[in-house]
Amino acid sequence: MLVKKNIIDFMITHIRLVGGPFSLEDKCVLVQAALKLILCTDPTIFRRINTWLFGIHDEENKYTITEENSEILEILTESFKNIFSTIPSDSISAMLPIKVLQVFFINHDYFISLMMK
Repeated sequence: MLVKKNIIDFMITHIRLVGGPFSLEDKCVLVQAALKLILCTDPTIFRRINTWLFGIHDEENKYTITEENSEILEILTESFKNIFSTIPSDSISAMLPIKVLQVFFINHDYFISLMMK
């Protein structure tokens, strides 16, 4: 777990999703890997991933999407599409996309309407 936390901390400080030198495809690959990590039961990993994706949360523990960081919605949408387009090799990997989507939207229900536009 410590290695995962340190890698996510590195991503928070050095890898910007909005803007930055990476292509949309590269950003989607990184986000897909991060989204799969939200299935970990460690809440600190989930919090770090959220900080990397959305920045600092507000008083209600929600993240604000503004015009400046709206690119993250496109990256998330494409990442979810890519996760669901992967052909599963067994029944466990077939459930992974649904679990990732479920955990993400349980914790970020206010993003549903933003991502469905």
